[in-house]
Amino acid sequence: MLLGRRLAPTLRLVHEPSPLDRFRRFTVFFLAYTVGVILWGAWVRVSLSGDGCGESWPLCQGSLVPPDLETKTYVELAHRITSALTGFFAIAAVVWSRRLAPPGSLLRRSAMASLLFVVFEGLVGAAQVKLGYVAENPSEARGYWAALHLANTFFMLFSMTWLVRAAAGVKAPARLFPKDARLDWLGLGALVIVAAMGAVTALGDTVFPASSFAEGLAQELAHDAHLFVRLRVVHPVLAIATSVFLVARHVPRALGDEPGRGWDGLLVAVVLGQVVLGIVSVLLAAPAALQIAHLLLADVLFIAASATLLDRLHRLGEPASARVDVASEAAAR
Repeated sequence: MLLGRRLAPTLRLVHEPSPLDRFRRFTVFFLAYTVGVILWGAWVRVSLSGDGCGESWPLCQGSLVPPDLETKTYVELAHRITSALTGFFAIAAVVWSRRLAPPGSLLRRSAMASLLFVVFEGLVGAAQVKLGYVAENPSEARGYWAALHLANTFFMLFSMTWLVRAAAGVKAPARLFPKDARLDWLGLGALVIVAAMGAVTALGDTVFPASSFAEGLAQELAHDAHLFVRLRVVHPVLAIATSVFLVARHVPRALGDEPGRGWDGLLVAVVLGQVVLGIVSVLLAAPAALQIAHLLLADVLFIAASATLLDRLHRLGEPASARVDVASEAAAR
């Protein structure tokens, strides 16, 4: 008993996480929570619940407690509440990062970028509600807003991924746009474009649903087909081209000996999973569950691509001799 009491302070020191460890855990939670909010937002769309609070924002049906509590009102209100919490978490990340890191650090910059993209995400969502671009509204302008919304979502995930990596001890790269990383940035940009077109495709599947692949094809071939329907073919074509590019780019790295190849392996696996899921979704006329699963894999893919890019930038910023030493050590093991 006496020995235990004497060792207790030491054991607490050994097992008690540091402030940076706590922040790292918070950033992982923050990123995972945000992905959950994104998926719930997709459910708001596929369940046609975007008008559950009417055109009032930030209030719901003009009041804090909506008088008309339909199912779609619960769905939309839940999305607004969880989205607001994302904003509070982003503010907490900025304040917390300022206590842990000096000005100009990757930790501070990625936290601030995350907050800015979260705020813009909320403003875009609010604009869609106020303009009535929700539920079954087929306005072509709604497609542009949906594309903008999902593109910003990916920028937000990019910032949060780098925040997680910074909290894990990764420093800011020496250069953001070195010549040897141009293709990596190109791949990341292609994913954003594919996602933006995917948002329009998903919108078409929601507003103009088809019960089968044949019916969907007939919709696309109709001379008076809506823009959302005519654009359905664009997303899979861009997705396949981008997938081929990413696989060709990252398979050699995943099979190599460079540090960070685990992210490359994850990226390749998710790309292949996305291709399979996308084909199944097209053949089954894009049921709601597959749409949300497709979006989840898209989020994971972009997170992996963002983390891979950061590791790549670090390796390119190292002196050539250091990169050779790392490769030699890996080969020796």
